[in-house]
Amino acid sequence: MHLKAPRTAYAAVFARGVQRLTFEPPAAFHCYGVRRAAALDARATLANALEPAFGGVVRAPRQLCMPASVADDDREAAPDPARLVGYELHAVAPAPAPHTLRVTNRFGTVDVETDAADLVVTPATDAGTAAADGLLGDFTCYRVRGGRTRERGVEVEDRFGLARADVKGPVRVCVRTALNGGGAGDDAAELACYAIRVRGDAAPPASLQIVDGFGGMTLGLVTSRRLCVRSTVGPTS
Repeated sequence: MHLKAPRTAYAAVFARGVQRLTFEPPAAFHCYGVRRAAALDARATLANALEPAFGGVVRAPRQLCMPASVADDDREAAPDPARLVGYELHAVAPAPAPHTLRVTNRFGTVDVETDAADLVVTPATDAGTAAADGLLGDFTCYRVRGGRTRERGVEVEDRFGLARADVKGPVRVCVRTALNGGGAGDDAAELACYAIRVRGDAAPPASLQIVDGFGGMTLGLVTSRRLCVRSTVGPTS
């Protein structure tokens, strides 16, 4: 086992060298809008499989995603320490070119066209808990056009409780990204984010303390708006 990456194991195999096994992080994240957070204005260099290198200005947190189980898919997800904080991304240069992608996940397969990169998502933990292991890495999120999904009455459970949601989208595709020269931008992990409308009462707490690569902060949360699920994202042809 790798002590700094508990989800990774190495096995020596006779005549076949060493194999690395990575245990998958949570399958889904339930995302809440952020209404209060410390302002941030930092320049960053990003690179991912779609774009070799580009720059941008990272601004205040816009959403917080918590591990969730979707219709009982992942009962172990709720207590996992991984959180994803999404920051606004401005002044992107050079502007990433549009790409036509095929997205496949538990909701099916759709073809989408990417638009501007507008969000940087980084792993985080609750303040005072163990640091995130970093295996999720950072993501750049792109708005998308095309591809339609509709599912009603999907059960979504996270640490704040159980909710039923109507799922629509996808509205964003997030790909693994190297941020300021760290991490890896070529990993297979990707997220597709769907707009959701939560049925009934599913009120988040008034505030939550979060720590990530940009520091510590206190966030005020509002209704959950997105459901991000692990996906395979690749070219349509």
